[in-house]
Amino acid sequence: MIRKAPPDEHIARLFSEMILDSAEYFPLIFGPSIYDVLTKLFIRERNLFSYRHVKVLEYENDIAAMILAYDFHTKKSEGPRTGRLLARYLHFAMVMRFRRLWKFNVTVGRLDAGDWYISNIAVFEKYRRRGFARELMIDTEKDAEKHNAKFLTLDVEKANHAAINLYKSLGFSGVNEFQIKIGRHNFIELMRMKKPLF
Repeated sequence: MIRKAPPDEHIARLFSEMILDSAEYFPLIFGPSIYDVLTKLFIRERNLFSYRHVKVLEYENDIAAMILAYDFHTKKSEGPRTGRLLARYLHFAMVMRFRRLWKFNVTVGRLDAGDWYISNIAVFEKYRRRGFARELMIDTEKDAEKHNAKFLTLDVEKANHAAINLYKSLGFSGVNEFQIKIGRHNFIELMRMKKPLF
């Protein structure tokens, strides 16, 4: 069963695990306290990591998978508040990483009008290879269509071949590739993928 996530502490912790599982580079960008920060942001409204943008897939009374997705207007209206909340919770770490965070924000997650953005999706390890990611993607596409979105959009690490193959099988295609510097000598290579909705 797929349902909207409630503002629950237990689910907030699972959400943080999901984000860090689907974007392992987050601690390098945001610092080691990002798990706790994501947990706090999940419970709050009006930010891009809020429970309001998360759906969970339940299997046998357990949460098997989660997806975080929102539209262009949400990104535009809640993006600045998300930045302020990150600054408040990360304190000095945010100042030290400001340049890296700014670069990350203007590339990853940059949306055009009509985009419905899939920010993160993850299936917890013991529930993998059961088609749950596909189910969540199809459900998200239905949400996007209900809201008259023109495109489903996502960013995926180029090395994540399994995810890229899944997205291609669902009708996504790569539109461009880019790199983000996440340390003195570390980069992540990402691919922007889109699927037109008719």
